[in-house]
Amino acid sequence: MARLTRWDVALAAFAWLSWFGGHFAGPVSDVAIPAWVVTGLALGLLRPRFGLLVTILVVPYLGGAAERPQAELLRVIPILGAAARVGVDRLRGRRSLRAPHGEMVGLALVAACLFLLTAFTAYRESSRAEQLVLAALPWLLGAPVAFLATWITAAHDAELPDGPIIDAVLVSTVVACLFAFVAWWGAPWTASFAYPADVSGRLAAFGYPTPTGVGVAIALPFAVVAARRRHLLAAAAVLTLGLATVVLTGSRGPLIALGVGGFVGLAVSGRLNARTILAGAGIAMVAAAALVAVKYGTTPQQILDTLAAVNEGDAQRVQSWRDAIEMTLRNPLAGGGWGSLSRAQASGSAGIAASHNMILSAFADGGVPLGITFGGVVLYSVLTMWSNRRRIAPYAIAGATVLLVTSLWDVPNLRSYGAVMGGLALGLVARQLSHPATAKLPAHT
Repeated sequence: MARLTRWDVALAAFAWLSWFGGHFAGPVSDVAIPAWVVTGLALGLLRPRFGLLVTILVVPYLGGAAERPQAELLRVIPILGAAARVGVDRLRGRRSLRAPHGEMVGLALVAACLFLLTAFTAYRESSRAEQLVLAALPWLLGAPVAFLATWITAAHDAELPDGPIIDAVLVSTVVACLFAFVAWWGAPWTASFAYPADVSGRLAAFGYPTPTGVGVAIALPFAVVAARRRHLLAAAAVLTLGLATVVLTGSRGPLIALGVGGFVGLAVSGRLNARTILAGAGIAMVAAAALVAVKYGTTPQQILDTLAAVNEGDAQRVQSWRDAIEMTLRNPLAGGGWGSLSRAQASGSAGIAASHNMILSAFADGGVPLGITFGGVVLYSVLTMWSNRRRIAPYAIAGATVLLVTSLWDVPNLRSYGAVMGGLALGLVARQLSHPATAKLPAHT
């Protein structure tokens, strides 16, 4: 067993080194990127948990020195291998007693295939169909399919302690947030690993401002709890770092979702009292004031001028919901294909390609089949979380709540970082636990 464990660690280390080398354009990346694909997939196939852990560590960054669609896919290579292994094991009749029922795993796999199908339905009438489909598939594999792959893997990871998972989220979140600040301040060496860090004055190092904020927000409950188990000051530092990152993205949705998720997490943990409510209210007020300063300005005139643009953005969100419903009704069997709203008159003219709602987006792109299968996975996870709320770790419930709240007006599975963090949070609450998950966490002094 020790020899096998050392072999696992060696493969994970080699995969990470290959991923790291893949970001340096030229002969190094020409060798490192194929090595990352092979070793990353092998790691996930042979040891799904290792594939999950490595994906958590690397997903915030660019996948390598490649074009954007391919780079998005390279961010999630190990988790795709991990989900493939879990799926094969289920087909062979192997099942953890705490894993979701086979019907739900099948539903997730069907949803993943239907997401891929949207690349073909989107461009079936285009003269450049082959080229456009090849450009769309990496985006789909790197985000919505990665969301479901992470859900499948995490939902089957109930036999081992959760400690390494939340520790990996802690390391990933802290390092990524610090890296994002450095990139936002203009350090030239960060360009090889980050997306453009500044978009219209908003922090966007992990793909775009809102996906960056969503990914950090979902990860933060896990990271704070992992830090708290070491020291209260460590938890406070991680919370401050995460909130600062979300605030600088200028995204209200993730910040609101964090507030709701934190409240729900404290409520199920039994620690919701006057003291925690006052502390939470104070943190929320400081974060809200910082967001107002970053997003709206620091003078009354700046705030009033910016609010007009914000109201327009909110109106576009509502319009995207309407367009998604109309798109589904117009073509209920196949939807409008990937990026369907870009072909709707109102949303398309505003530059909106996907409905600002995770479930409506699935209906719009893939019609009723995709909307029902993907929505079924989400609904099953929510119902399982509710029925097992006394046995599920509060941090997992908080993370899943952040995902669910932010998915009401954003699309967490649109980019890789939010997709993996969201799939992790939803997968952990979809497990059938027979005793509290927190009892399996190793103690720290």
